[in-house]
Formats: sequence, structure tokens, C-alpha cells
Amino acid sequence: MSLLRKLQSYIPDRSIDEFELFEESKKLYPKLKFEEINNEFLKKVTKEVGIEKTTAFIYLKLIQQSKSSKFIQKMNSLTIQLSKLPKLNQEVWVIPAGFYRDIPEFDGDGELIRKIGSHFGAKSRLIEVNPKGSVTNNANEIIFELEQTDSSNLILFSISKGSADLRTALEKRPDLQKKVFAWITIGGLLKNNPLADVLLEKATFTKLIQKTVLQFLGIPFEFITEFSSKAGILSSPINIQIKNQITLLPVPLPSHMQGNILKKHRILAEFGPNDGYCLLLDSILPNSMILPSWGTDHYFRTPMLSQNLYKVFYHLSKV
Repeated sequence: MSLLRKLQSYIPDRSIDEFELFEESKKLYPKLKFEEINNEFLKKVTKEVGIEKTTAFIYLKLIQQSKSSKFIQKMNSLTIQLSKLPKLNQEVWVIPAGFYRDIPEFDGDGELIRKIGSHFGAKSRLIEVNPKGSVTNNANEIIFELEQTDSSNLILFSISKGSADLRTALEKRPDLQKKVFAWITIGGLLKNNPLADVLLEKATFTKLIQKTVLQFLGIPFEFITEFSSKAGILSSPINIQIKNQITLLPVPLPSHMQGNILKKHRILAEFGPNDGYCLLLDSILPNSMILPSWGTDHYFRTPMLSQNLYKVFYHLSKV
């Protein structure tokens, strides 16, 4: 290996012919609908045809043969004029991602969401849960906030781990769901995660190092274990009865990623299409309309995020 290569921190996968990829993916299971697909099936298909073709396959099924297809078409055709935005009378809350204070550059605090919401006349709040807190503890903080508010018309945005925090809160106190007008999850970690299982299956010595590092950083070990399939708290089917639910879903290929998130994507690729932190199907609210972003990983570093947020707010003003 050359010295020049060793000095590169962010070497991506090679670009691939995505036009050919989509054409080939169209031939896979042509009669199958998106809602008939599960993780076990995707794991099998990935083993047969590879992660790239399986990712393109699920994306095509979503936009062409799913309950969200008409919604996707409608949202993609929307033209937004900044000078003619409708007004919203709902209050917007953002449930942030993990480490949103430590690494604000990842936009886990929803500043962009709150700014765009203000263009629609909506008041907004960041629900400042512990950025290093466990799902259980953060859920209790969210419950407290929901108990205290007089609003019964909330628009909740949850980002990454914030989606697990919010799911747990709303399932623990289903009576509080009536206060929520809409829930929008962005790259949501909603279920038990194979990535946590991989980390926890490491040798005892490695696990001890992990615990020591986490303790030094002030992060409880539950931050990982709550997402495991063995000891996790997110194994049951999602039970959310909120009328308006939307999933903003990143759908990347390995060639769209680089650095540490690409490494995580490669670990999860054994289990099927993922965004670098979560299997794609596990990032979807079951009763939601889904708006996918091709070529975008878990961090949503794309101009499509701003466009889609405007479209989501516009859509909510009309329902």
C-alpha cells in the first residue's frame, strides 16, 4: 500500500453505472410489492445479487409499487415558492439525535428544521434531552415535556436516535399520542439494530475497552445494549396511532459514502440495504408515508433535505 493511500482518511468505493444498475434491478421480482418485503428476504437477495442491486431494487419498489408511490410522486412534483408559503398554526418540536451538542455539524439538533418551520409561521422548540442519554431516560424526559404542554396539535420531528427516544415515550404513554398532529422521522433508529449486536459480540477484552471508553466519554453502556436484539427494548412491533406519519428515508449505495459511515455500512451490508447506521426497513414508521432520498446516507448531507422539509411542511398545511 502506497504512503499516499495511507494518508487518505476518506476513501470511498468506486462509482458504479447506476443507470445500468436500475435497469437490471427492474428485473428482480417484478410482481412483488414493497409492503411484501421484509429483512429476511432482503438479506437473502443481498447474498444472491449484492448490496448495490438490492438497494436499487428496494428503492424502485418503494417509488413504483408501494402505498407511498402516489405520495412520492405528489411530493416530487410540488413547486415551492418562498414568497407564497402557507401558514401553520401547529407548534414544531424537534427530538434531537445522539451527541447533538458534541457534534453540532451533523445537524442533529434540527436547527434547519426549525428555521424552515419559521418560514411557515410555526413556533418551534428543541427538546433538549441528554445527548448521551439512554433511550429509556430520554423517553422519560420527553414524556415530562408532553405532560407539561397545553398544546394538542404538535408536529414532532425526530432525528436518528431521537426516533427511538420518541417511540419509547409514545408507546409507554399512548395517551399522550393524542397531543400529536404529525410525526416525521429522519434517518430514524426505531428498532433493534444488528450494528449493536456486532459490537456486543466482540471478545470480552474488547468489550471491556468499549465500556471504559464509553465511561470516559460519559456515555452509559445502555446506549448500545438498548439497541441489541438480545437485551434491547425495541424488539416489539411499533405501536403508534398518530394520523399523520412521514418517514424521510436515506437510500445510499457504498459509492455514495466515505469514512466511518462507509465502514458501518459494510458491516450492516451482510443484513441488507442500510443507511450506514440502520437497516432501511427498520428506519420506517409502519403507518407512515415514505419519502426516499436516493444517494443520501444516515447524515442526510444533501440539498434534497431542505427541499423535502419545505415539501413536508407544505403537505402538512394542507392535510
